[in-house]
Amino acid sequence: MRIGIDCDGVLRDFIGAFRKVVAQEYPNQEIPWMVTSWRFEKDIPWLTGADIKELYREKFADIVFRDALPIDSRIMEFWALEKWAKKENHKLICVTSQWPKIRCHTLYWLGKHNLNFDEVIFERGRFKWKKNIDWLIDDSPENYKNWVRGRGNDKNFIVCDALYNRDINSTHRINSLLDIQEIISNETKR
Repeated sequence: MRIGIDCDGVLRDFIGAFRKVVAQEYPNQEIPWMVTSWRFEKDIPWLTGADIKELYREKFADIVFRDALPIDSRIMEFWALEKWAKKENHKLICVTSQWPKIRCHTLYWLGKHNLNFDEVIFERGRFKWKKNIDWLIDDSPENYKNWVRGRGNDKNFIVCDALYNRDINSTHRINSLLDIQEIISNETKR
């Protein structure tokens, strides 16, 4: 099996790093503790979409992508998943949407945390479903919808739970990367 795993929102705390930048740049503004929407403009209405993109793509890409913290215990979960995948002869593929000039930050981040994927694919979210992967673990509501539209169902899409994707009624949802093992093993037996 080729198991695709997204980076931001699954492994890397993009939202936490972005909140840090916003707090630094706008110290007098109240920033919500948790982002509840996939579109930051809904939670931070005093910034436009263009302002938001400029902050994380241009001005502070190094902080938001290179220096971001991992999500909770995801690094250790990944290492355990990596051992399982090797034993089962599965490949772990990082499938992430990154702008070309910031891809170096993501590669650095993966290396810094010893996340040794078998392959890294940079692909826009709406086209991830077209890649040569059997499964995709992702947090994006848009990527979920595109997967279902492109592949005809959500059978091999695993939603990594977040506040902004709770309205997705998916077949598979996880809070820990370790849950992937049971889901894939059960589906493979069918």
